[in-house]
Amino acid sequence: MPTARAQFSTAVVNGKIYPIGGFTGVPFNPIPTVEEYNPATDKWTKKADMPTARILLSTSVVNGKIYAIGGVTIPLRDWETVKQVDVYHPAKETWTKESDMPTRRGWHSASAVKGKIYVIGGASRHMPDVWPAVPLSTVEAYDTGLAVSPQGKLPTLWGLLKVWERFTARR
Repeated sequence: MPTARAQFSTAVVNGKIYPIGGFTGVPFNPIPTVEEYNPATDKWTKKADMPTARILLSTSVVNGKIYAIGGVTIPLRDWETVKQVDVYHPAKETWTKESDMPTRRGWHSASAVKGKIYVIGGASRHMPDVWPAVPLSTVEAYDTGLAVSPQGKLPTLWGLLKVWERFTARR
């Protein structure tokens, strides 16, 4: 991969893989970098940067477009989660801004089902001197027709729950 990075997201459109965002090196500065990998030719191509550099975002594909959802823009002591939704159009190599999610979040998962993107869990809100964010149990559905609405709650706080228990037990 041309840009070594961590905490990025990937998406697949038309058999090509798109690593999006993440950070390189210390001090963990987010990058807006988007690259395309074509497994058929074993070639990498630089693409249009994401509008906002971020880490810990999630991506989903609907109708050949990549939805980059949420994430963190300022890491370490000043975690800033965002509710931003940007869409990458691989055929045009352009980005457009879509309606924001109701809830700021990073560390979440997103999956597309029948034209809707379900954004699940994650974390929001900085907690100084503790774990860097508060776990979320909410599920929100993003209608790719631009409507966003809450869809209920997860029965438990997946992902950060085990980490949180281990961290608080040591305090």
